[in-house]
Amino acid sequence: MQQSQSNRQYLSLLRLRRNQAFDEFLKASSSTATASQIEFIQLIVRELTENGVMEPSRLFESPFTNVSATGPMAIFPAATVQRTIAVLGDIKQKAAG
Repeated sequence: MQQSQSNRQYLSLLRLRRNQAFDEFLKASSSTATASQIEFIQLIVRELTENGVMEPSRLFESPFTNVSATGPMAIFPAATVQRTIAVLGDIKQKAAG
């Protein structure tokens, strides 16, 4: 029973970290973010919540290509895509310990 509660707390902490990782990004672009951009970032957060980490190549696969057929490059500036990839790398590194 205690193990189950501990796992739930850990998963909650992971969700919080994932959301915080992209919170700054969304705040910076919220005044100019399009619906597609917000949906794209929400998909990233969902994937991170479900899997813990995410390879940047996933940005060019479904469900991301359902939002933008060619991935993030069509809806974000190159610098934003690079920053997103860096955040994904940071999350992966922290998850590895």
